[in-house]
Amino acid sequence: MVAGASLAALLSTATVAPGQRPVSGGSAARTGDTLRVLFIGNSYTYFNNLPALIRAFATSDRGGRPVATGMLAPGGMTLRGHLDGGKADSAVRANRWDVVVLQEQSALANPVRRGPSVEPGTPERFHAAVRSLDSLVRRSGARTTLYQTWARADQPHHTQTIASAYETIAADLGITLAPVGRAFAIARTERPDLALHVEDGSHPTAAGSYLAACVLYATLTGRPANGLPGRVTGRAIAHDGQVAQADTAVLVDLGDRDARFLQDVATRALRGEARQR
Repeated sequence: MVAGASLAALLSTATVAPGQRPVSGGSAARTGDTLRVLFIGNSYTYFNNLPALIRAFATSDRGGRPVATGMLAPGGMTLRGHLDGGKADSAVRANRWDVVVLQEQSALANPVRRGPSVEPGTPERFHAAVRSLDSLVRRSGARTTLYQTWARADQPHHTQTIASAYETIAADLGITLAPVGRAFAIARTERPDLALHVEDGSHPTAAGSYLAACVLYATLTGRPANGLPGRVTGRAIAHDGQVAQADTAVLVDLGDRDARFLQDVATRALRGEARQR
């Protein structure tokens, strides 16, 4: 994660899909037409403005529902940190969300001990935070989806550790899982020429965020990933977590071959192909 990034505000009005009314305040009514999704995570969520990609997919999908999003994603934040800071509670209560997407810090497979009893990266700590957040989400009337992250570029052997941590708690609590990490593993095996990580080996390239968005869109909506646009414009977010001043920028621009490949990988990951290998 990017240390010290400051995208700590809930961007509910800034991340509403074009043509829709902003989701603002606790008085916003839940509707059957618009799917309201809150993302709670860190830079793996804000890189390439992942929520904007999902909104664009919804806009292009003639058979789907409009999607409105909010995001709470300061760089480097763990789910426990979101809880301890109290902002997760406020964000969940800020609107009547339909779904809250939870994304853990990438050190899940690289535990860092900061004292005799604090291990921010352990699956146990992650599971405890998910239990607390899921309880909060359920009380609000929303449902939880887990955004499974991926192994770092030089540590592909950590895929199973990360995936298992997400899959275990999802099964235990009966909540939905978006297998983004499994999709990364398939794509990297079959197309090592297609970079999914930026130079730090951790954060996603535009192609990596596109793959994550394909998996999440299909998970959240039940709609197919195939046929989604390969070029998306929207509000850019800098790598330090700051929202760019320009209203629009090209967030992802993939050729047809790469877009179709990543859509197909997302579909296969959702079918559980990676776990069968």
